[in-house]
Amino acid sequence: MFETGWPQRAFIDELSAHFGLPQERIVIEVLEQPADDESAVASMLAASQPRDFLIAIDDFGTGFSNFDRVWRFRPDIVKLDRSLVSRAGKHEGDDSMIRHLIAMLHQSGTLVLAEGVETEEKLMILMQAGVAFVQGFWLGQPKSSMHAACEKVPELIESMWTKFTQYDREHSGHRPLGFEGFAEAVLAAAGTFKDTGNLCEAAQKIWHLPEARRVFIIDQHGEQTEPSIPSAGVPPTPLRLAPLYTGTRSNWSRRAYFKLHSRCRGVWR
Repeated sequence: MFETGWPQRAFIDELSAHFGLPQERIVIEVLEQPADDESAVASMLAASQPRDFLIAIDDFGTGFSNFDRVWRFRPDIVKLDRSLVSRAGKHEGDDSMIRHLIAMLHQSGTLVLAEGVETEEKLMILMQAGVAFVQGFWLGQPKSSMHAACEKVPELIESMWTKFTQYDREHSGHRPLGFEGFAEAVLAAAGTFKDTGNLCEAAQKIWHLPEARRVFIIDQHGEQTEPSIPSAGVPPTPLRLAPLYTGTRSNWSRRAYFKLHSRCRGVWR
C-alpha cells in the first residue's frame, strides 16, 4: 500500500467509518520483512505528513527492522522484539545496552514499546530503562472478549507503579555523591602529589571513596601526562585491548569535568 501510493485509501476510510475508529486511533505496523522498494515506502510516508494514523516498526532488532528503517520511516513507535526483551536481567551489561538502545530511539523522536513482557522482573528493568509502553502476558492472557481481557488491568497497573517505586529505589545506579568528601580527598591527593611527585602515593588519599575507579593527571590542555592508577577493584586491562589504553597522551578536554574546570579557572583568574 505504501509503495503504490494509497489506491486503497478510500477502503481504509470506509473501514474506519464502519468500526467508528478515528484514524488517529489506528496504528499501522510495518513488519520486519523487507519491502520491494524501501525508498518508495519512505517517500510515501514522508509525503503523508501530517499523518492521520500512527506508524509503528514491529520486531525491532530482527530482519529489516533496524535503525536504517527508523531513519527512513520516522515512525511514531518502535516495538522492541521479544528477543531483545528476553535478554533483560540475564547477563551483566545487557541491561545497560538496552537502556542505551532505548535512549537512542528516544533521541530519534520515537516512542518505544517492549514486546513479550511476561515477568515482573523484566517489566521493572524495562520501566527503569525508559520504555513508554509494554505488551505481553504479564498484563494478561488472550480472552474471548475485550471486557474479560481488560478486567484486571487497572489493578495490575496500580500495583506496577507501587512495585516500580520500590524497585527503582533499590536498583538505582545513581547514588548521591558526597561532594564535600570528594573535594577533600582530591585536595589531599593533590597536596601529596605536589609534595612527592608520586601519583601512586597520592592515589591512596582517594581509595576510601567507593565511586573512585582511576586516578590520573592531566595538564591545562586536557592531556594525560602519566599512566592511570586504577583502584584495586578495577580488573586488569586484557592484553588484546592494551594498545587502546596507552596511559599517556590521552586527551580528556572534551569531558564535562575538564570544561567546567576551565570555565571556573577563567572566572577565578
